[in-house]
This record gives sequence, C-alpha cells and structure tokens, in this order.
Amino acid sequence: MEVSVLLLLLLLLGAVLWAVFAHRADTPAKEMLQKVDHSLISLRHGDETGAKDSLGRAKQDYLGLRSALESVDPELDNRILSAFDNQLSTPSEKGILSLRSMLERGSSKAALEVPLAYSHAAFLVLLISILFSFLVTMLTRRMVDWEKVRRIRREVASWQAELREAQRRKDMKKVHKMITEQGRILSLQGEMMRESLRPTLVYLFPWLLLWALLSRLYVGWVMVWLPFSLPLPFFGEWSSCGFVGWLFITYFVFSHLWRRLLIGE
Repeated sequence: MEVSVLLLLLLLLGAVLWAVFAHRADTPAKEMLQKVDHSLISLRHGDETGAKDSLGRAKQDYLGLRSALESVDPELDNRILSAFDNQLSTPSEKGILSLRSMLERGSSKAALEVPLAYSHAAFLVLLISILFSFLVTMLTRRMVDWEKVRRIRREVASWQAELREAQRRKDMKKVHKMITEQGRILSLQGEMMRESLRPTLVYLFPWLLLWALLSRLYVGWVMVWLPFSLPLPFFGEWSSCGFVGWLFITYFVFSHLWRRLLIGE
C-alpha cells in the first residue's frame, strides 16, 4: 500500500514539475511585470529613485506592447498609461499594486503571454512543497524504526532527568555512578541519530537538484507579497517572498504537519 502511495506521489510531483518547466519563458509581459515588482521592492526598502527607475523601464516595455491592448480595451489602456504617469511622479505601494493588477488584466485581455510557471508561481511551488514533503515523510516513516527511536529517546530522557535530580540533591555518589554510564548514553544518541538520518541519504540529492533548478528558474521573481515590511538584522527590510523564502516556509510547514499526522513526531 505504501509503495503505491509513494509511486502516486512521484507521478503527481512529476506532473507539477512538467507543468512548471514546460510553461516557462522570458516573455515581454513577464519581464514587464517583474520590473513593476522590483519597483515596489525598491519603494519598500526606501529607495524611491530605484522605484521610479524600474517603473520607467516597465513603462517602456508596456509602450512596446500596448497596441495589442489598445485595440481590445482602449479604456483600460488609458487607465494604465495614467497610472504609470502618476506612479512615476509620486510612487506609492497601493498605486504600484493597482498598476500591476491592471497590467495583469490587460495582458490577459490582449493575449500577452505570462507563462504558467510565473503567473501561478506561488500555487505551483506550494504544490511542490506539499507533495515533496509528503513524499519525504512517507519515506521516513517506512525507512526508520520509530519504535526503536522512541525507546532510545525515552531512555536518554530518563537518564538525563535522573542525573539532574541527583545533582540537585547533591548526591555525588549517584552522580558519579550515572556519569559512568555516559558513554552508553552517547552511543544510544548516536544510534538514534543514524536511524533518523537514514532517509536523508535517499532524498537529499534529488532535493538539492530540485532546489537548484527552481532557484535558477525563479531568480528575481516575486512569489508572494507580505502585507507589511519587516526589518530583519543583516537582511534589511523583508517585504516579499521570492522562491527561496516561499519554498522554505511552505516546505517546513507541511513537513511538520505530515510528520505529526503520519509519524506522530
């Protein structure tokens, strides 16, 4: 039964990855939206000049594409041009997001392609995280002797608690006796670690390969916007999630969830 589930997961993951890599391209509409995203990132980082520069380059891209939209929806075309002018004069977060929304709508109406890999990037990476974390959890469940791991964990925890109690009571005879068992406890901890890490040898290389390929595909592309800017030490203002941040968050959230549900850890 578990083997069938693992094969099904591999097929589903393969289908999602095919959808991602088969529907990718640096189309003019995609590059235009990416420049608008960079303008908002610059603005959130306090760089108004950088925001205007990115918006200016996005507008030049739009002027090269607008003929397709102008013939389909001239009203929307005029609103987009007006929004560009307003934001180039006084950029604002709300205004840039509104402009991006109009550009997405205009691109769709004028059949200006934003490839699936980018137009639904957040959803596709979320699916990859769900499927891969489920696959890893199933492998871990199958390859690790969890009864043995739990038994060792209980024994180590009991020894540590007993040692702390003896130290608290200043029972040096008991402390000395327990310290002589430290070598055995360390050996048990090493055995538990080896048992727990065994599945890593199976999935680590595919995971790193997948990470590298998707990182290259989504370099510079914004997956999701945070509803706020969060100042972080050494990093600066965190205002959006690119591929790495979004994959990290979604993978570890679902990995924790599957382990709780399927393994009880």
